[in-house]
Amino acid sequence: MGKIRTLPNAVELIMDRCITTIKKWEGIVDGNPKTVNLDPYYCPAGYWTIGWGHVVKDEKGFMLKGASNKAKAYSMFPVGITVVEANKLLRADLRAFANAVRRVVPDVNVNQAAALTSFAFNLGSGNLNKSALLRNVRANLINVDTITANFLSWASADGRVLDGLIARRVCESIMFFDGITPAINVYNSAKADVLARRNKNLDDINRRTKIL
Repeated sequence: MGKIRTLPNAVELIMDRCITTIKKWEGIVDGNPKTVNLDPYYCPAGYWTIGWGHVVKDEKGFMLKGASNKAKAYSMFPVGITVVEANKLLRADLRAFANAVRRVVPDVNVNQAAALTSFAFNLGSGNLNKSALLRNVRANLINVDTITANFLSWASADGRVLDGLIARRVCESIMFFDGITPAINVYNSAKADVLARRNKNLDDINRRTKIL
């Protein structure tokens, strides 16, 4: 599997690889995704969001955080947005994150870059850049147990470990090793890590939120 530095259309390939996964985890929470108007919603990390995970910003470009900013968030999108507009926002956001990943780890393959892009989309490029995950990838310390544990270190929001974030990190780990290591092997590594560090049963989470 080729390195993304050698692919002229690397960013588009990265986006196409991870967009379905991101839509699964971000979702559209204000009802039927086929409805015309989609309104801002309050995400578990405390940010006002619209469409598929697009963080609402005020007129100065600052991200809106906190329940008290509900009126402000709605004022930025007074009639909501359409699904078409939500897709455009998602692809614009993803393009920025995919480009950032391509710059910092040009020697990974598309699946690895897509997993890191999904991670950055959820947590921000700043958190990716300071993570042990990125350090190990850049140092080529790539093995299932290490990288899966690195992903799973980021399964909290506002100090609370969330089962949904555990499942999301496992899916990203599986994506990272796609074509290299069978998904079940990655899942079993994650299962051991989640039990040891989080005292949770990944099989229970998987039954509620399908991973494999």
